[in-house]
Amino acid sequence: AWNVIKNDGRYANHDWTIKADPDAVLILPRLRQKLLPHTGKNVFIKNCMKWTGIGWPMMFGSLEAYTKQAMDTYFAGADRCKKDLQWQAWGEDLFMGNCLNMLGAGSEFDGSIIGDNVCKGANCADGQAGAYHPFKSAESWFQCYDQAMR
Repeated sequence: AWNVIKNDGRYANHDWTIKADPDAVLILPRLRQKLLPHTGKNVFIKNCMKWTGIGWPMMFGSLEAYTKQAMDTYFAGADRCKKDLQWQAWGEDLFMGNCLNMLGAGSEFDGSIIGDNVCKGANCADGQAGAYHPFKSAESWFQCYDQAMR
């Protein structure tokens, strides 16, 4: 998918590239506000501190946020990452985070950018998160969205 995005080129016309799972509920005004302080930097957002220690916090793949500069860094060095990292058993989110770290991009941690039941929980009525995950049925997705928008 990243090669398609690179070849299409539209990512370069925007400050951020967001990859979200289809069962994530996005609240765009909140998401924009949370990303704004990092706009223009060469960073991606780490969004989960489920554990402590090496590798934490990390970016969980339900919501991945990359600045244009981080995407440029990735596209310039992706082949190096594929060659130099032992990535074959990793998920895409772990690969992207390790690749961008290796290539010199920075990261920012925002544990409130997403309420994720896979990480530390999702409370759609918290009035804080820019996204919530996972909501697998249409009914649960819309219920979460309605709670979040109150």
